[in-house]
Amino acid sequence: LLVTLPERIPGSQVFPFHFYREALREAHGADISEVNLDAFLDGSVQVTGATVVAFQTEYDLDEALRDRILARIRETSPGARVVYLDWFAPTDLRYAELLGPHVDLYVKKHVLRDRSLYGTETFGDTNLMDYYGRAHGLDHTPVRFPIPDGFLDKLMVGPSFATADFILPTLDRAVLPTGERPIDLHARIAVGGTPWYQAMRAGCHEAAEGLTGLNVVTGTGIRHDQFLAELRSSKVCFSAFGYGEVC
Repeated sequence: LLVTLPERIPGSQVFPFHFYREALREAHGADISEVNLDAFLDGSVQVTGATVVAFQTEYDLDEALRDRILARIRETSPGARVVYLDWFAPTDLRYAELLGPHVDLYVKKHVLRDRSLYGTETFGDTNLMDYYGRAHGLDHTPVRFPIPDGFLDKLMVGPSFATADFILPTLDRAVLPTGERPIDLHARIAVGGTPWYQAMRAGCHEAAEGLTGLNVVTGTGIRHDQFLAELRSSKVCFSAFGYGEVC
């Protein structure tokens, strides 16, 4: 059972379970069901007897919501393995202490290569805030997210942007795009945001704008389908980091 949020970015984490539904059933005897988190909590949609329940939450998870979700899981699917699907952009493990003792697996879209760095202090919430905060002399508060014993054994890498519903079917065909690629560098980089984010992305935008002798596409404000069409016509895409290290 997937307990999810009805939004595009969280959706990229669960779409592959539906896309490969038949393969999962054939290989593992798995049946996939999905229910919105709100409907799961209020009981308006009920799925009972699941052997595994994987759930997502918004970015503001607290003890009260955690306890409501866990109680509902135990009520509807007692004995199920519990998995948290962390769809957030940063690599940090801010919910390790809150969720660690209560889940069997913790799935992120990306993790640090050196996992011993988890639990250490950063200048701001994330590695990116730390780096750009120091580089630009910004006013960040040091933060440390505790990592419970045994938590890293539960941590695993799962689906990400590449498994979104508008990307995975194309990748699954394993056919390279054909035709001309007149755009040398695709660099449509939004700049506005918090101070460290703006500093990071402004530097990227300026570097792309400063290139000469190449067909470079910059700027923002085009439709999603136009954006994807441009990518198919590009030799290279420069995607600066977002608010986390996933881009």
